[in-house]
Amino acid sequence: MNRLNSIALGFAVLVAASVALPAQAQLSDQGGPLQIDGNVTDIFNKENKVIFSSGVDVVQGDTRLRAEKMTILFSDDESNQITLASSFGEIQEIIAEGDVFFITPDQKARGDRAVYSAELNTIVLSENVVVTIGTDVARTDCLTIDRENDTTRLGCEPGSTTVVITPKEDEETDATTGEPG
Repeated sequence: MNRLNSIALGFAVLVAASVALPAQAQLSDQGGPLQIDGNVTDIFNKENKVIFSSGVDVVQGDTRLRAEKMTILFSDDESNQITLASSFGEIQEIIAEGDVFFITPDQKARGDRAVYSAELNTIVLSENVVVTIGTDVARTDCLTIDRENDTTRLGCEPGSTTVVITPKEDEETDATTGEPG
C-alpha cells in the first residue's frame, strides 16, 4: 500500500480516485478517517490549502458531506508541505459551497454553504437551509451544530426559522380504526 493510502483516508482526489490524509476533523460522532471523492483537486502548498471541485463527497463513519466545491485549510505549521507524497497536516477548516448536503443517520440538512471549524468543533450551514429529521422539517437562514457541546441552533437572524413538527401517533391507537387498542 503506498504512503498516501496509509496516512488515513482523505482529501486529494484526482479524477475520482481517493487519496488519504490525516484527519482530526470530526464530522461524525464515530470519528475516523475522511474519505473524499471528487473530480478535480487543486493543491496550494504555500497556502496550506486543497480545493476539490465538481461534485465532492466526503464520508466519515456514518456521516456524509456533499457539495459542488470544498476548500480544506490545514494548519500553518511550516513543516507541512502539501504534496501527493507526504502528509497534509491537521485540518483547520472545511468550506463547502454549492448545493451542500450534510447527512447523518438522524438528520438531513441542505444549504448553499457550510463551514466546519476543527478548533470550535462546529458545522455551520447557511443560506437557504432545510433540515429534515424524520417527518419534521425546518427552514432557516443557518444551522449551527456544536459537536463539542452536543447542541444545535436554528437561525441566525430573528424570525428566520420555520419548523413543522409532525406528532407521532399514539402507539396505543389502532391504526385502522383510530380507536384505542
